[in-house]
Amino acid sequence: MHHIEITQLQYNRKFATENHIAFDDWLCGPGGAGFCLYPIRGVHTEADLAQAKNELYRKRDVVSMTHTWAVIVEAN
Repeated sequence: MHHIEITQLQYNRKFATENHIAFDDWLCGPGGAGFCLYPIRGVHTEADLAQAKNELYRKRDVVSMTHTWAVIVEAN
């Protein structure tokens, strides 16, 4: 399964949804923004991810949406 490894500090510095799923966003043009959510494997569920996506669609001008599961690792 594809995932990224991220430290807790890096994760905490990102924007987050109401159910604490971090995300990055970027401008896609005059129509809105793109989003990548980073749910934590073993903490968040598919239902949490769906809820976070719905929140962003309701609150933001979403042009594209993706996600990548994250695994929290110890900082070096």
